[in-house]
This record gives sequence, C-alpha cells and structure tokens, in this order.
Amino acid sequence: MDKLNELKTICLNNNIPIIRDDIVLFFNDFFKQEWISNVLEIGTAYGYSSYVIHNINKNIKITTIEKNKNNIEIANQYISDFAKVINTDVRDYQTDEVFDVIFFDGPKTCQIEMFENFKNNLHDNGIFLIDNIFLKGLLKKTNSTRVKKIIDKNNLFISYLKDLKDWKLEIYNIGDGLGVLKRCKN
Repeated sequence: MDKLNELKTICLNNNIPIIRDDIVLFFNDFFKQEWISNVLEIGTAYGYSSYVIHNINKNIKITTIEKNKNNIEIANQYISDFAKVINTDVRDYQTDEVFDVIFFDGPKTCQIEMFENFKNNLHDNGIFLIDNIFLKGLLKKTNSTRVKKIIDKNNLFISYLKDLKDWKLEIYNIGDGLGVLKRCKN
C-alpha cells in the first residue's frame, strides 16, 4: 500500500474527516494549473488533503494549520517533508505571506472571521476553496443544539459570501459541497 492510501485508511479507521473521492478528482485537475505555486490549508487533521495536493503537483508549497496536537503528530509523520505544518488555532495565526489558494477545511464556526482574516493573504487572482459547504453529515444530527448552531453559522457564511460585492461564489455539488470563491474581475 502506498503512503497516501495508508494515510487514507488511518484517517477512515480513526473517523478523521477527509476530502471525498470526487473532491480528489476535482483537485486532480485544479492543482495541475501552473499558476498555483502555494497553498494555505486551514484544517490539517492528519494531512490527507495536503498529501493529495502534493501528489498532484510536487512544486506547490503547502502551509497547513491545525489546532489539535495529536493530529499534528500524525500529520508530521506523513507530510512534514513537503509541507509547513503549523500547530495553532487558526484565529491566532497571522502571516504576511500571500497565497494562490486558501483551502478552508477546518472549523465551521468561525468561517466569516477566517475569510476576513485571510482575504488579504490571497493573490488578486487567487481562489478560496471551501470544503463541506453543505454540511450534509451534520444535517442528520440536527437534534443537537451545538450542531444546529454550526449549521446556522454555516448558512450565514454562505449568505455572507453570496452578498459580497467584489467576490463571486460558485458551489459545486461534489463531496459535501465545494465552494470556489474568487474576486470579480473589473
């Protein structure tokens, strides 16, 4: 078994969320584009998404942020050779670096705050990718007050993005929904 499939199996066995296979297929085309030289991933988990991106295009510089120390320990075993893995809460992370792609695959409760914090770290022609924009998995658990709050915040985030004047949101019905957000061209 190759390392990517080994990592996928470990994630699945430990109930660690990973990008779905149809998102991997989307990534296969998307990350082959030559203009993409660096990516900021928010929400490393065990590093599966970063590993997928690296497998597609080994020239992309990857920076990935994860709050959970246990997740970081496992991620470092698989991706530290090619990714800069940062152990911090995304709300505490600041950088002057500018990225071609920023991939939101982390906390769903502070997405507007994350967008506002990182929009200036995206190249003018860069793209935000937002995984799990539909939160279908959570919709099955709507009896929980916590889950309802997450769904409400996610719906607020989608409305917020749609209302932005200088940005265009496209939502793809793949995986659990993939948002593609880019600045409008003047």
